[in-house]
Amino acid sequence: MKSTTKLLIVLLATFSLTATSCKKKKDDSVKARISGKWKLMQTGMDANNNSIMEPSEVVTIPDTLALFTTYQSDGTGSLSVEFMGASISTGFTWTLLNNDADVNIKSNGTANPLFEVTEGTFHIHSLTSSDLITRDSTTVDSVSGYSWNVFKKQ
Repeated sequence: MKSTTKLLIVLLATFSLTATSCKKKKDDSVKARISGKWKLMQTGMDANNNSIMEPSEVVTIPDTLALFTTYQSDGTGSLSVEFMGASISTGFTWTLLNNDADVNIKSNGTANPLFEVTEGTFHIHSLTSSDLITRDSTTVDSVSGYSWNVFKKQ
């Protein structure tokens, strides 16, 4: 009986050790978190040039219009627009820059004539597993400021 109890304890300990050592560590890198399909929810422009995204400067995208950005982990992606049952899309390539603080987007040369990629480097203002906010420097009427895009992961 003692021998059976000891054997059972050893087997349980071995099984527990094996089961816990096989867990994969979650990839929490910026590349892993940004990869996926993102829906544009809001966009904003720094109207008073104070570098802060204020509620009065933000426009919510209506439900009748769906704008998606998809980042594939291989560095390719697509932009797509869905409106009134119609959909158009175009492709791009992307890379992370500046210690993964910025994402650089370039057209892959297969642009849709009705819809083209806005090329450039966009600062990753904030990124979680479900939310992404990008910030871009912009100039309107000779006044420099920022614009923001707020995305929700799909």
